[in-house]
Amino acid sequence: MKVKLSEILKLDSFHDVKVVAGREGLFNAVENVYVMEVPDIVSYIDKEGLLFTTLFPIADDQYAMENFIPNLSNNKLSGVAIKLGRYVEKIPEFMIEQADRLSFPILTLPSSANFSLLSNDILTRLIGSKTKELEFRESISNKLHNLLLSGADIKDLVSYVALITNIDIIVISDQLKVIETTLEKDSELFEISEKQIIDFDIKNIINIDNKEPIIINDKINSKKDLNIQTIIAGNKVMGYLILIKNDAKRIPFLNVVIEQASILLAFLLRNRESLIQKERNYLDNFIRSILYTQYSSQTELIQKAKVFKWDIHFPNIILLIDVNHEDQNTKLNNYYKILDSEIITETISSICEIPIENCKTAVYNNKIICFVSIALINDITEKLNKASNLIMKHLKRFGNTSIGVSGRIYSMLEIPKAYEESILVHDIYKKVYKGIGFVEFYDSLGIFKLFHLINNREELESYVEEKLGVVIQSDRTSGMELIKTLQCLIENNMNMKKSADELFIHYNSLRYRVNKLKELGIEINDGNELTEVAIALRLISYLNYPL
Repeated sequence: MKVKLSEILKLDSFHDVKVVAGREGLFNAVENVYVMEVPDIVSYIDKEGLLFTTLFPIADDQYAMENFIPNLSNNKLSGVAIKLGRYVEKIPEFMIEQADRLSFPILTLPSSANFSLLSNDILTRLIGSKTKELEFRESISNKLHNLLLSGADIKDLVSYVALITNIDIIVISDQLKVIETTLEKDSELFEISEKQIIDFDIKNIINIDNKEPIIINDKINSKKDLNIQTIIAGNKVMGYLILIKNDAKRIPFLNVVIEQASILLAFLLRNRESLIQKERNYLDNFIRSILYTQYSSQTELIQKAKVFKWDIHFPNIILLIDVNHEDQNTKLNNYYKILDSEIITETISSICEIPIENCKTAVYNNKIICFVSIALINDITEKLNKASNLIMKHLKRFGNTSIGVSGRIYSMLEIPKAYEESILVHDIYKKVYKGIGFVEFYDSLGIFKLFHLINNREELESYVEEKLGVVIQSDRTSGMELIKTLQCLIENNMNMKKSADELFIHYNSLRYRVNKLKELGIEINDGNELTEVAIALRLISYLNYPL
């Protein structure tokens, strides 16, 4: 157990000891005592010690004297007590200036001071404090274990710890989701990035030590406001215990309470994790039964879904999400982290302005499947596209994310078909994007559905070459962007003015390009020819054809 330097100064044997510099460091903790007998004392001391010295080993060495205080401070010593008289009559001014600047306490001892007596008094105090700590640890451990044995859950444990410490508490998961808190507000009160957790100091009791604030109840909190304890079970981080400091008097041995509470929270969070996994297994089986149409009525399905806090109704839609990773075990673990974070359902709920219960996610066939009830959503395609792109951004740290969106589902019998539609979107666009993430809708596939039925890529490439080969070759040599021009004209129904505006070129420049296309055999006034050219242009996108 550590004792503050200010408390040591209250001991009877320190009655004649004076503080001559570095008063701001008097709250430094002391857990050992050293006596300086050699010049290179720094090699023989540890941090949080109090050094006794007469300065005899360095009194005649000006360089050593000038570096004495900075070296002790750099080695995180708690302070130095210097006996005046025989070797040093007074503390040099440069030492006092250094100590004040570094908040490093310098104590002066009278010439009659006895190092052994002073050291023994400090060690006696340290041992007494340690004994009290051990007694308190046993007491609090028994109380918390009895609470656990009586059937207490995470909420009960957090409430009890908050009561005896008079400190508000938040428990968050390893995915930074609020599990329990004594604050009177919902889970939106807490905003924290994974980087902030990772950047915390080591030794489990961690204070914030970076520039980003943590926001709780609209209050910006910095290093001095919070204590954070990592909750560990075995080698696995289960979550974090966050204590919000306040102006109330701090209880003795707070670190012991935090330590013991974290041990029991690790046990409770492990149980919670096991329960969540069981619920996942039940949900997986439920979704499998839906996809295999094993329910006789839609009403039965809707009622069963309520067991999983899922308010499913129709029309519905499926988002099939694939987060690429070479290692399948890592991929599966990432999926569960994503589900635990609820980032998918929360994003859709927020963007589409629907209750989160209208969304449900699960892991199915090596992808994340997400059902969304869309009856209450206006501008459904626009909002789902926005939500999906935001989800891609959130999941980027896990790997390239691809999202395929099915067509609308109007009854439970259409769910298997919609699932196949979302798979088809993935099958088609993974060829188009070649490892790059995407958000694509089944309803936008258009002619790609037909292209997908043709397994011979060479035949498709041959068609592109037949219809647009000379134009592509011309672009490669001249850089005139005729393919882009042709695409723009077709999308604008051959409206020259609108196309020129979109291409950011003069109308006459567009006319020149059109004439060039005619020279290359592209007849834009021939409807049948233009249809075939349009198909070839779509094939360029489908095949990711090199231009």
